[in-house]
Amino acid sequence: AAEVRRIAGDVEGVVAVENCLMRKMGFAYYVDMHLEVNPLLTVLEAHAIAHQVKDRVREQLSLVADVLVHIEPARTGVRSGAGPGWTSSGSDATSGVG
Repeated sequence: AAEVRRIAGDVEGVVAVENCLMRKMGFAYYVDMHLEVNPLLTVLEAHAIAHQVKDRVREQLSLVADVLVHIEPARTGVRSGAGPGWTSSGSDATSGVG
């Protein structure tokens, strides 16, 4: 699961990997993960990030058959490049989150 977390965390727009579960069925693994993203992203933008994570995990780990990604709003600081308008930590007047 550590390698899956690393791959997901390297995708632009992912603030944090909140949860990552791997289940083995036969010779394949199935991943269920919760990712934190900028809460100001549109559904379309967050969906695109989820697909990037799924695609990268499956490309880099051949034994992973499928990845289910749940998107969560980040509650703390967002690293640079994680989306527009929400880049500081803690309470952020721009985002109303904190």
